[in-house]
Amino acid sequence: MTCRLLNIRNQDIKRLLFPRLAAMNMDQPEAQKFFGLQNKTSCSKCRRRTGYSAFRSASEQRGSQVHRLYAIANNTASRHNKNAQNKLKRWGFNFQRRCCLTDVCDKLLVRLPNQDEVYPCVDYRDSMHGLGIFIHRVIMEALAEMPLQAPVKRTLDQRLAYIGQSRFLREPCGKTYRVQRTMFGEAGMTAKDRSCVIFMLPHVLGPTADILPERLRLPTLSAIATAQLMIISSRGLRKYTESEFTEIFDRGFLKLFGALEFIRECNYTLRNELHNRYPNKWKAATKPSRKRKYILLLFLIRCYRC
Repeated sequence: MTCRLLNIRNQDIKRLLFPRLAAMNMDQPEAQKFFGLQNKTSCSKCRRRTGYSAFRSASEQRGSQVHRLYAIANNTASRHNKNAQNKLKRWGFNFQRRCCLTDVCDKLLVRLPNQDEVYPCVDYRDSMHGLGIFIHRVIMEALAEMPLQAPVKRTLDQRLAYIGQSRFLREPCGKTYRVQRTMFGEAGMTAKDRSCVIFMLPHVLGPTADILPERLRLPTLSAIATAQLMIISSRGLRKYTESEFTEIFDRGFLKLFGALEFIRECNYTLRNELHNRYPNKWKAATKPSRKRKYILLLFLIRCYRC
């Protein structure tokens, strides 16, 4: 249906509206069970990049290309089926468990003009699971790779528990943060707990470089601050301008993963230095893989900038 609505300049614009028949949150179990996605690095909005740089963007997926690859991958007579299976896996799809949504309900799906989506107007991830869990995971992986001794890790866990027990921080609704016992594991943590930990980390690390190595402190705090801005802007507590979204998500993506890549390189250098100094105490670090399996935040930008 068509109607006339006012835009941001208070001008009467003719718009094309589509009916909303259904909405669905694609959490990870549903993504694997119903949509045939591969694992936690899968995303139905963009392809997994093959470049070496953390700043290289992935190209957008096309629904017709994904359907063609499924047909080739399941065709045993084709000599290209193995290549199609590998490409589907790299893009985040499981060729053995194909989603039947686009086959059974193809005529019921509302398609946007000139948009060749894999799942037209159906798949999106909520901010808590698509953004909060993912950001918490990549930051915790960077912290876990740091060459910290056991007493230092116990000190960080004690600070984290003390902040939770003291009830210093509160959620936007006024509820205090739940007490967390460790910052190096995810066992027993909900999606909300993971987002809360992101806001507790600067207080845990402290105002001085007494815990982390000095060369790692600034990039770690920069990555945490960028992650906090992304989580705050996705909560919808106020309206954001286009320039603010560009600064938070577009440039924030470069800041976040640039800091994480710098941390990984520093971890490699520090571990080798410790191994050369104390070979019996520290193991030699393995060279980090240049092909890092990060999920690009392109689908987050599309979902949270509305």
